[in-house]
Amino acid sequence: NMVGVKLASVVQNVSMIDKMVPIAIILLAALFVGHVTPDLSFGSASVYAAENNTSVFSMIALAVVASLWAYEGWTNLNTVAEEMKNPRKNLPLALIIGIGGVTILYALFNFAIMKVLPHEEIVSMIDAGDLYLGTAVAKKLLGSAGAVVVTVGMVLAMFGSLNGLILAQPRMYYAMAKEGHFFKSFTKLNKQKIPYVPILVQAVMVVLSNLLFNVMIVLAVPILRKKFPNIERPYKVWLYPVSIIFTAIVFLALFVNSAIENPFLGALGFIVPAIGAVVYWIFDRKLKKDAAEHKEANDG
Repeated sequence: NMVGVKLASVVQNVSMIDKMVPIAIILLAALFVGHVTPDLSFGSASVYAAENNTSVFSMIALAVVASLWAYEGWTNLNTVAEEMKNPRKNLPLALIIGIGGVTILYALFNFAIMKVLPHEEIVSMIDAGDLYLGTAVAKKLLGSAGAVVVTVGMVLAMFGSLNGLILAQPRMYYAMAKEGHFFKSFTKLNKQKIPYVPILVQAVMVVLSNLLFNVMIVLAVPILRKKFPNIERPYKVWLYPVSIIFTAIVFLALFVNSAIENPFLGALGFIVPAIGAVVYWIFDRKLKKDAAEHKEANDG
């Protein structure tokens, strides 16, 4: 990533293809060999909720929060749009293909797990704290070789995820600094035109507050439409404003539910963006003050 975005994107593409191989092996083996007929009815979820003193809504909320990790990369595409060829066409296309492909892949993978592991076995594993259902499926289907396949897949997936974050996130800090809302040192580029300061800083800092950030990202759409009503918009959100309101409410409800279930993580997820808002306000106030002083000096 310090060498250049072109090499980083090649590494990302290679790692994505490589990690698909072990996933495809487990997925196809489970779909064709698995003999369990999973009960996917809503009634079974209601029964399980009643037996475990919870609600179907809480179960769905917890499942959605957990599954959202599989989709977190969608925001990263926007931060590299400046270095993308023909972003007007390729950015929406990449979002649709990426999110759609991941949705199909993970839906099939979870269905494949339920084709191999009976519901009772899945519940007992989760109750015992064993959440690696894919590993259990691989071992049951492929024996000791299954463990190797899973290990290889996990290593490749972690590598690809790390590379994607290192590629995308520093561009956001760079853009903030260019606008004057962050430290000027974050605008420095190396010989390959890479913002190396944000990359180095990110190497030692990770903030986990994605749900609340997602709410703010979604709400930015109507705010920007009101603030800049006449700018060109080559891509417009479908079903606006209903889709925006619905998505924001869903993310906010998930955040509130998570905060109730785990107050510490909920507080942390709120405090981190709050600190970020204060830092932004400080830099924005300084930026406006400098601009006013500059204008006053020119007028004088």
